[in-house]
Order: sequence, then C-alpha cells, then structure tokens
Amino acid sequence: MKRLSFAICCLFLCSLATPLSYASPPTTQPNPASSPTTSSTQKAQTTEEKKHTPSPKHAPSSKKRRAPPAYEAITVGTRQHEDAFRSPRSYNLLDRKRLEEKRPRSVPEALQEEAGIFVQKTSHGAGAPILRGTIGPQVLLVMDGIRLNNATYRSGPNQYLNVIDPWSLQRIEVLRGPASLAYGTQAFGGVIRLESQRPLLSSSGSPLFGAEAIGRYGSSDNERTGHAAFQFSAGGLGLHAGVTYSDFGDLRAGGVFTSPNNTTLQRSKTPFGDLITDSQTGAQAYSAYRALFVDLHAEARLHDRWTLSAVYQRAMIFDAGRTDQLASGDLRFYDNTRDLAYLRIKGRFDEWNTRLQLALSFQDQYEKLERPRYDKETLLKLQRTDRGKDNTMTFGSQLFGETRPTTWLLLHYGFEHYSDLIATEASRDGTPRTPELANGSTYHTLGGYLHGRAKLWGWEPESGLYLQLGGRFGGDLANAPARDNIEAVAFQQINYALSGSVQFLYRRFLNVSFSYSEGQRSPNIQETTTLGDTGNSFEVPNPSLRPEISRSLEWMIRGQYHKRITAWVSGYYSFWQDLITREKTTYKDQDTIDGKPVERNINRQRADVMGVESGLSLWIVAGWSVSASLTWTRGISYLDNGQTEPVSRIPPLFSTLAMRYHFGEFAFLEFFALLATTQDQLSARDKTDTRIPEGGTPGWYTLNLRGAANLHRNIRLALLIENLLNSPYKYHGSGILAPGLSARLSLEARL
Repeated sequence: MKRLSFAICCLFLCSLATPLSYASPPTTQPNPASSPTTSSTQKAQTTEEKKHTPSPKHAPSSKKRRAPPAYEAITVGTRQHEDAFRSPRSYNLLDRKRLEEKRPRSVPEALQEEAGIFVQKTSHGAGAPILRGTIGPQVLLVMDGIRLNNATYRSGPNQYLNVIDPWSLQRIEVLRGPASLAYGTQAFGGVIRLESQRPLLSSSGSPLFGAEAIGRYGSSDNERTGHAAFQFSAGGLGLHAGVTYSDFGDLRAGGVFTSPNNTTLQRSKTPFGDLITDSQTGAQAYSAYRALFVDLHAEARLHDRWTLSAVYQRAMIFDAGRTDQLASGDLRFYDNTRDLAYLRIKGRFDEWNTRLQLALSFQDQYEKLERPRYDKETLLKLQRTDRGKDNTMTFGSQLFGETRPTTWLLLHYGFEHYSDLIATEASRDGTPRTPELANGSTYHTLGGYLHGRAKLWGWEPESGLYLQLGGRFGGDLANAPARDNIEAVAFQQINYALSGSVQFLYRRFLNVSFSYSEGQRSPNIQETTTLGDTGNSFEVPNPSLRPEISRSLEWMIRGQYHKRITAWVSGYYSFWQDLITREKTTYKDQDTIDGKPVERNINRQRADVMGVESGLSLWIVAGWSVSASLTWTRGISYLDNGQTEPVSRIPPLFSTLAMRYHFGEFAFLEFFALLATTQDQLSARDKTDTRIPEGGTPGWYTLNLRGAANLHRNIRLALLIENLLNSPYKYHGSGILAPGLSARLSLEARL
C-alpha cells in the first residue's frame, strides 16, 4: 500500500503542477455514423457529402471547422435519442472517437476504465461486466436495439460479451441500474447497448467510397489482429462491410518468472491464487484462443423521412480455454458462434410529431464445450472427456415509437416479442449421454411499455422541473421435455415494471434528479432445467423458480461549465428479492455425484445493494486535460437464519485517474492509472469459489500509457503500454491474472 499511496500522490502532484489557465477543449469534426438520427449529425453528414469523403475524422486539419454538435445523444435510456446531459439516469458512453483511441482488445476490456463498471474475467476469452453488483444474465446485452440475451445464457459470469467484434462498433452505451421498463426481463441490473457501424448515405449524384485496413500486435499474449472494412454509398443506398481476425496466445501475467523444467505445466502460489503456467514460456496455460468476425450493414433511403436497414453479423470464438478449476483436473474449451440478422424500417410522421421503427430479427447462437478431466495430482493423465453442444435460435419482433402530443409532453412506447428454440446434445468419451439442457425446449417472451416525460414548470426552454413516469407489462412462457426420469418443465410468469423520476434542469449547467426504477429477471431454461456437473456442484432442475426483482432509488447530480469542467456523482440503494441461489438436494437418492454435492436453484435470498459513483473531467490548459472516477459498492444478503453476509462478487472500491495532452488533431498522449482496493468481504459462495484467493483478492494498482499519432493524412499509429511496473494482479472474481508489462501496437490506414 505504500507503493500505491506514493503512485497516487505522484499523479496528483503532476496534475497540480500544471498551470490552471483555461482553454477551450479541442473541437473535432462530428462523425456522421456516431449518432445518425440526430439533427446535428444529419447536418454533419450533409457537409461530408459535399466533401465526397466518408471518413471526415481523418481528413486534413483545417482552421475552419464546423462547430461540434449542440449536444451528444444517447439511446440506451429510453430507446429513443435524447440529450445525454439531460438524462435522469446514470450512463456510460464510449463514442467512435473514444473507441478508436482505446482500440480495446475485446468489448469487455473496452469497459474496464469506465466508472461504475467492474469487469470480471474467468478466462482470457471471456469478460463479464459487473453493474451495481449484478453480473451475467442480470445485465442485458443489446445490439442495435436487438436483444442478445437468450434462454440459455449461463448464470453468473459468462463469455457472451466477448463474442462481439470491438472493431465493428460505432459506440457503446451502458445504463447502470434496473431498466426493465424499456427493456423487459433480463434488464435486472443494467443494459449494455452496442451499436454497429453504419454506412453513410449520399443524397448527391456523386458516390462516396471509403476503406480501412488495421493491423495490431500485442506482446502480452502474442496477439495478431487484422481488420479490414469498406463503405460505399450512391443514390441513397449505402453499404458497410467489415471482417476481423484475431489470434491470441497464452497470456503472460505480471511479476511471474518460470524456469524451464521437464513437465508440461508448472504450479505457482501467488497472493492472487494458484497460477498454472506453461513451463517453457511462463504464460498462463490454455489461455489462448482465436476469433473471426464478419459484419455487413446495408441501408437505403426510401423517402425523405424513412430508411430501411439490413444487417448480418457472424462472430466465432475458437478454443477459448477456462482454467480456473485446472488445479483439480477440470479443464474446459469453448467454441462460440453467433449469427445475427435483422431488418429495420424507421421514419417519422411530421404531421403527428411521431417517430416509429419496426424490426424483425433472427439470432442463432451455437456453443460447443469440450471438457477433459485429468488426474489432479499430475494434470497429465486423461481420465475422460465430456462434450456438449447447445444451439439456440431466437426469432424477434419489435415496434418502438416516440410522439410529442404537446410542447410539454413527450411519450415513448414499444412492444417486443422473442421466441427461443433450443437444440442440445452431449457425449462422454464418444458415447451419447443426457445433455445438461433439455433438447427441444422453448422459451417465449413478450411485453409492452409506455413512458411519458412532462415539463411541470419552467421559465425557459432548457430549464425547469420535469416529471417522468412509465410502466411495462409482459410475460414469459417456457416448456422443456421430460428426460432421464425428470418430468417435463412448463411454466408461465407475468412480469411488470414501473419507473419514475423528478428532475430539475438549469440550461446545460446543472442536472439534479431523483429516480425510482424496477428490474425483473425471469428464470431461464439454463437455470430451471440444467442436469449435470456445472463446476462446483451437480445441478438438478427446479421448474418452480420465480423472477428475481430489483427496486432501486437513485439520486444523481451532473454539472458542466463551458465544456471545460464536467462533474457528476450518483448514489443509489437497491432492494433485491427472490434472488436465485442454491440449496443441497438429492438425485436418484444420492447427495453427491463424482464427489460433488447435488444442488438445485431456488428463490430464497433478499439483499440490499448500495453505492456511490462519481466522475470528473477538467481542461486545465491548452492541450492538457485530466479525468478521474471513483466507484464504491456494498451489498448485504439476508439469510434464512436471520444472519447476514456480503453479496457475492461485489467489487472492491476502484478508481481511475488520467492525464492527457492533445497535440491538436495530430496526436495525443495519455498517462492513466487503475486502482482497486482489497476485497475481503466475501459470501459463503465466494469462499468456495476457486477464482477468489483465500481471504479475498488483494488490492492492486497499475500505471499505463497510451497514445496515437497521424503519420500521414491516411495513416495512424497507436500504442498502448500496460502495467509499467509489471505488477501481478487480477480483478476480483477473475480466473486469470491480468497482463504484465506489455505493449499493443496498431497501424491503421484509411482511404
């Protein structure tokens, strides 16, 4: 902790040593694809059509530049575009510019530096964001408004956010806190909305064309990534196509040195738990994997007011190893494939002050698991190999709208339906066996909502007192065939959610709000019908599960001064009930199978989760800026015996601090630190989790450096140096240590 305190003091002293003379932040040309439906972006797009270049960000710098948009829009809160500063909810926004600066290795790692988001990684090929104590299927993933979560998403940390191409994204928006009003079931603790890159639409007679090629190498895992994309537009028709391939080797952790010996694997004891490395390389064994992504997006202007979009995405992850239980001889390899296709038409009726959008979607998720079991003493003798395949096809439809019946009232509304069809099979050493999930299961979800925003009082257009109220009603229907002496599962559940807020706005200077929101998460097929070894236990079905319910109160204040100083803080208190947990039971009169206890999921716990999240950004002198964030979370579970314990997987206190210098639009350099304190507040489940060291996860901090420079008007070089002190560390609950001292170098070329 002495080193930690010294590093933090150095960072603050460096920031204070800079003269505090104000200067306007550098303005960048608006990116037409970042917010294509806002009026400001439409103007930017028109400007770019006149220039006949599809990539204004990399055009030559000019002193005469269009002013930045009056505001930046977000969509995650209401499913319609709204002024980000005026939103009453807490959110994170990574626009295209920030994503290009970070160039994250994966989508989960893109969120690691964000306030209020703590990323757990069971393996190098996974990543599960924790939002206010919620994780896995409690957090809804949405791609271009289409729900990605399905009835087979595994409970707890999972890898599904990693099965998304970070190079194809235009922006990422995160809503922290319950959001079932607009998003329905699964939005128990928050929503991560991902937007893919859209093609430009040219209304002039001249076609637009653009292309990019990017290559990157990472030293910590021998990463080799290649990405290529192009855009074309003519006569109101646009096309964007992209492909990305990545090959990641085994990941080297910080502070670890392994001497070669005659064995394949070598075990080490660290403060962060057991570490199993390849004896020849010193890298964490079986952490390598490969990924291939394809993205196609076509858009046509049907009318001045209407557009039609057609999108196809394919994502493939190969041989992603999970080794958190390798010390006991349990090794897993995952192959994940996701195909997503949708058609969307959207437009407006000006005479009715109404915007509408209708979408039809299809998603096919395929997951293959290979699970070799070794003798835990030597990790060399193979005892058996289990294999499983799960295929989930999801058909969806949705209709969303926005209407302004009067100048003081705005209505948002929508309806959506999803149907999951599940096929599964399993084998042991080549012999068919009963799969964990029931083959032929189905799961249907539907719901609709209405949300209104009214101005109660105000003395000017952008100032006053506002009230928001909304409600949602829906239901879920599940069916799973009988198997292996297990009766068929059939249940239906009704769900609803309410939301409201009172908000005071003073221009674009101050936003103070108090909100109430509800979240529900109906149990899925994985939780109600799983039969088999799930890691720490042998799980049996329970069709009587009820939805998990979250009710949250939040106070938030957000302020800014001439875009030079921006600060915000939010505090929340959430009440959870009917949390799904496990209890011991029997299967075929046995209470243990293969040495693991027989358990089933039940609704039993209730919990309170509270926290404070804050952030600050400051332009301190021409070209210089600093930013910082701090997140604190606590959770208390109430047990049946009247006692309490910490909520499982609650993150420790964590913080970020960054200092940046802009060399105009030519280059930037950013020095940043990440910090997490010791987390020793553990639940009974945490104490048996092999990913958490005995006594808790030690605190850590890292010092890092990133920068980029334009070598030519169309060529850009970017560099990230991680963990300058080469410290060993890992995020709480993770099954793999984070990278040691390493570099990631990217070379980008655009036309």
